[in-house]
Amino acid sequence: AVVSTQSTGESVDSQLSAQWGRVLDNWKHISDIAQNLGRENRYLYEFERISSNLITDLRRLFYSIYCNEWDGEIHEDIAQIYQSVSLGLRDSSAFLLVKAQRNFTLGNYLSDFPGIVHFLVINRTQNKIIVPSLGAQGKSARYCHKIIQTLARFHRKMVHKGYLGGFMRKSDLLFSYKLWFQNGSKVVSPDTDIQFTPVQPRSKLLCGLYSDMVRHYFGARAQLVECYELLTIHIGEVPFEYVNDSATRLMHVVCSDFNT
Repeated sequence: AVVSTQSTGESVDSQLSAQWGRVLDNWKHISDIAQNLGRENRYLYEFERISSNLITDLRRLFYSIYCNEWDGEIHEDIAQIYQSVSLGLRDSSAFLLVKAQRNFTLGNYLSDFPGIVHFLVINRTQNKIIVPSLGAQGKSARYCHKIIQTLARFHRKMVHKGYLGGFMRKSDLLFSYKLWFQNGSKVVSPDTDIQFTPVQPRSKLLCGLYSDMVRHYFGARAQLVECYELLTIHIGEVPFEYVNDSATRLMHVVCSDFNT
C-alpha cells in the first residue's frame, strides 16, 4: 500500500509538472509574438491561436488540481501557480482590453460627416488599420461584403497606377481614395513631382509597394516619413468637393480618437 501511494504521488507530480511546462512554453511563445504585433498582421492571428492553446492548458491544469482527489498538500503550489499566471497574463489582458475598447461603430461619426457609409484609415508604415464595425447580418451582411469588395478593387486600381487620390461612382455610392505622408503629426509633400509607378506587377497584398513609394518620393528622408491611406464610401448624391474637403478632417478626427 505504501508503494502504491508513493507511485500515485510521483504520477501526480509528473502530470502536474508536464501540464505546467506546457503553460510556460505557450506563455513564452506569446511573449515572443507580442513583441511583433505592431509590425505584421500575421502575428495577430498567431497570437490568438497560441492564446487559445494557453487557455486550454490552463483549464486542464485547473481540472487536474481541483477535480481529482490526490493525496498531499498542494495549496502552496496553487498559490505559486496563481501568482505566476496572474503576472504573466497581465500584459495580454491589457492588449485584449484595448482591442475590445477599439471596437466602434460608424454612428460616432455620422453627425460630423453626413452621407458617409463606411471608411478605413490605414497606416501603411506600421501596418495598422482603423475601421468601424458594420454589425450587419443576413442580406445586409452580404450587401456590405459586396460593396467592400468593390472598394477593395477600386483601391488596388488606384495604387497600381500610382495615384495619390481618386473618386468612383458606382450604383448609388461614391467611393473615394486618398493617400498622404506624415512626418510625426505634420503632413508633408513629396520631394519630387515624378509620379511613382510600381516597377513590376504586385500581388493583392501589395507587399513592399508602400515602402518603395516612400523612398521614391522622399529619398534620404524616407525613414522619417509614414504613409497613410483613407478610403471612404458615401451616398452617391454627396458632392465630390464635400468628400474631398472632409477627407483631411475625418483623418485628423479618427487619428486623434485612436492616438495614431
